[in-house]
Order: sequence, then structure tokens, then C-alpha cells
Amino acid sequence: MFVNAHSVRRILVYDLDGKFKRSFKHKEGTMYSSIYNFGRENLICHDSFYTIDGIANELSFRIISKQDGSIIKEIQIPLIPNLDHWILVEPSSDTVYRYLPDYTMTPLITRIVKKINYYRMKNKLIVSALLL
Repeated sequence: MFVNAHSVRRILVYDLDGKFKRSFKHKEGTMYSSIYNFGRENLICHDSFYTIDGIANELSFRIISKQDGSIIKEIQIPLIPNLDHWILVEPSSDTVYRYLPDYTMTPLITRIVKKINYYRMKNKLIVSALLL
């Protein structure tokens, strides 16, 4: 069991009987507000650290090792938990991806252009698209 001791920036690890096993610190300059299971070996942590000037960390999600807290991967795109996987959500993208514990991304939702029309108006090309 993993317990996020937010105020002291540590993750405490207990066995299923509640016996303390080990702990590890949050990475320097981070404050994990939430931790989630991400497969057998890793956790996903949401970093809510702000500087004294009120500037948020650019890398808001980190995949860390369950053994020692070392950073495996840093993710800049927002993540949303969904059943046994995560969803990468970037509003400007035309595709929403499923992100799995083996670090693979597969398309979940894709915007498809059904029909493209071209119009010429006074030497300007105008393209209109019908989106599904």
C-alpha cells in the first residue's frame, strides 16, 4: 500500500497487514498531490508544486518507480484515469489517446474529416471541412 504524506513530501510503503516497509521522497522541487497505481512497477503522480512566484511546474505528471521513487517518465500532457488505463487529453489535438502501463499509446477518439470542399473567391482558396 502506498500512502502519500503530502505535507512532508514522502511516499510511505506498507504491506497489506499495515507493517511499514520503506519510504521515499518526492523528487526535489515537486509536491505530489495525488498518486495512482500504474501497473506492477510504477505509480503516476500529479505534481501540484508552485514556485514562490505562483508559477506551476510545466511537467504536471510523472511516472515513478514503486521501489525507490525514481522518475521513469515525465508527461506534459494532462492525464485522466479510466478503468485499467489512462487517457492523454490535449484539447488542441484531433486525437485522444489511451496510455497503457507498457507506455504504448493507442487512439481512442479521432476526429475524422468526411468531406472537403474547395471554393475560389477573388483569387483566394477557401477550404471548408465537414467534421464527424
